[in-house]
Amino acid sequence: MSRQTKVPLALAVAAGDVPEEVRRDVPTMLRPEVVTFCDGLGIPGITERFIKHQTWAGKLVAHRIGNSNVYSENDVLAWVASFRVEGGTGGDAA
Repeated sequence: MSRQTKVPLALAVAAGDVPEEVRRDVPTMLRPEVVTFCDGLGIPGITERFIKHQTWAGKLVAHRIGNSNVYSENDVLAWVASFRVEGGTGGDAA
């Protein structure tokens, strides 16, 4: 029976040895990195404070690691998608 060496997922992700769909589920971003990620996607108005309050309200999934909330790309993308407003422009046009 051969013994397999298990590499921690975080190290494998850092080394780029993990498929893209798995990598996006691994929580790797702190609040400042979520802001940068959203800016890179062209999503305006996302601040660290907004992220903190959305996490506290349970609207943004966070993984508690030590004393930090850490976010995955897929969780952030799902959170942003939840902002979608159906129909119209969202205004009070008559």
